Amino acid sequence: MEKFTITSDFAQNFADSVYKTTGYHSIVCDTSGMIIGDSAHTRIGVIHAGSKKMNTTAGMKEIAITAEEAANDSRMKEGVNCAIMMDNQKIGTYGIAGKLEIVKPLVKMAAAIISSRLKNIRRKAAVEKAIASVSSNVRQAVATAQMISASAIDQAATTDQAVAVSQDASRKIGDTSQILDMSRSIALQTRLLGLNASIEAARAGIHGRSFSVLAGEMQKLAQNSADATTKINKILTETQEAIQQVTDCIEQLAALSSEQRQAMQNIIELINQVQSASLDLVDAFR
Repeated sequence: MEKFTITSDFAQNFADSVYKTTGYHSIVCDTSGMIIGDSAHTRIGVIHAGSKKMNTTAGMKEIAITAEEAANDSRMKEGVNCAIMMDNQKIGTYGIAGKLEIVKPLVKMAAAIISSRLKNIRRKAAVEKAIASVSSNVRQAVATAQMISASAIDQAATTDQAVAVSQDASRKIGDTSQILDMSRSIALQTRLLGLNASIEAARAGIHGRSFSVLAGEMQKLAQNSADATTKINKILTETQEAIQQVTDCIEQLAALSSEQRQAMQNIIELINQVQSASLDLVDAFR
C-alpha cells in the first residue's frame, strides 16, 4: 500500500484543536522534518531537527527534551516528539511542549489519534473511489445493454427484410419458369408452322398464298419468341439482384451478431471491474 501523506490543513487543524482542548502548544512535522502544523503559528515551514533525526533513524520513535536541556539551549523547549506510524511506516512526527511527566503520555495518545484519523480519511477516499468506479461501470453496462437491445431490434428488422427479399426472389424465379414454358410452346408452334409452310409450298409451288400466310405467322411467332427471351433475361437479372440483396442482408445479420458478441464481452469485462472494485472496497475497511 502506498505511503500516506499528512496534509498541512489536517496538521494545522489538529494542532489547533489540541491547544484549545489542553492549553499545550504542539507541532506536526512531515517526513522531511518540516513543521506543517503549529498551534503557535510561528514556525510553519521550519525544519525541526529532532523530527528530522527521528524520521531518518531506523527504530527511533521518540525524542524527549528535558527541562535541563531546554535551559541550556534557547532553541529547545521541554517536551516530547514521537513518530506518527501508519502501516508500520513513519509518516511524520508530533510534538507537545510542556512538563515531561504531563505531556509524555499525551503525545503518544495524540499520535495514535492522528494515525486513526488519517486511516479513516484514507478509507473514505478508497470508498469514494471504489463507488465512483462501480457507478461508472454500471453506467457503461447499462449503455451496453441498451446498445444490445437496439442491435436486436435492427437484427429483427434486417431479418424481416431478408425474408421479404427472399420471397420476392422466389416469385421472380416462378415468373421465369412460366416464361420458359411459354418460350418452349412458341418454339414448338413455330416448328409446326414451318413444317406446314413447307408442305404448302411443295403443293402449290411458288404461287401458293397459304405459304405467305404461314410465313407471316412464323415471323410473328419468331418475334414473340424474341420478346419472351428479352423478358426472361430481364427477370433473370432482377432475380440475381434479389439474390444479391438476400446475401447482403445475411452479411448484415452476421455483422450484427459479431457486434452483439463484442457487446457481451464488454459486459463481462465491466462486471469483472465491478467485482475488483468491490474487493478494493472490502480491503479499505480491513
